[in-house]
Amino acid sequence: MPFSETICKSFRKGDAVLGKDAIAGKTLGIYFSAHWCPPCRGFTPTLAKHYKAYKERGLPFEIVFSTADRDEASFESYYKEMVAEGGDWLAIPWSSSKQRAELDSLFEVSGIPCLVIVDENGRVINKNARAAIGSDPTGEGFPWAPPAVGNLASPEGINEAASVCVFMEGVGSEQQKHLLSQMEEVSKKYIDAGKTKGNDPAYHFFAATSEDGAVPQIRNLCQLPKDAQEQPVMLLLDLDDDGAFYASDQSEISVATIEALIKAYEGKTIARQQMSK
Repeated sequence: MPFSETICKSFRKGDAVLGKDAIAGKTLGIYFSAHWCPPCRGFTPTLAKHYKAYKERGLPFEIVFSTADRDEASFESYYKEMVAEGGDWLAIPWSSSKQRAELDSLFEVSGIPCLVIVDENGRVINKNARAAIGSDPTGEGFPWAPPAVGNLASPEGINEAASVCVFMEGVGSEQQKHLLSQMEEVSKKYIDAGKTKGNDPAYHFFAATSEDGAVPQIRNLCQLPKDAQEQPVMLLLDLDDDGAFYASDQSEISVATIEALIKAYEGKTIARQQMSK
């Protein structure tokens, strides 16, 4: 069912009830959250603070709260907390359980908190912008489209598609910029191709520019020695295939070698390797 038919015709705004004109012409953040969820309770105050700043700046942005609470009293209590913290955004009424379920299905929400950014026509800009908005107190990143090349230290979405990952922790900043530009050129081709068909990109792209976050763990799982950090290394991870990965044997990382790795993966002409467990 299309977004225009799934989204409610009326919304709560504090104690008031508003119609669809409340979301007309605006980029929307559909916030899937619940009172019983500790990570939600942790994120909501930050979201409310940033939302208030975005409004003051005049951004054409609105949040719609879609509750996963188990009873109306919990929903009401949580919504009042949101409003008190500055999150006087829209909410799907408790009575509109069918619309909430349809939104869950439409955006394939599998866990909360989840903040889906869509344009005014319901086209997805970011499937989970929690990290993007959480780190953007002034709205400089509006409308928070994911970067063409993500940070492997915090690889959001790496489970959702086969992902080209380049480890470049040990090289200089100028070489890192060059490698990132090569990755971005290929990534944008897949982003544009996905948009043309109304789909997500067929591949995701991540770069490790430091040893922060998940990078050491992924190196270890893929049996990459620490002494290999002086040279960039390129892998294609397919976590949906029981932790499979494929290693490029090219010494240079460029648009051509990135595309060659993907072609070899698709044509099954490159050896499958297994992550450690």
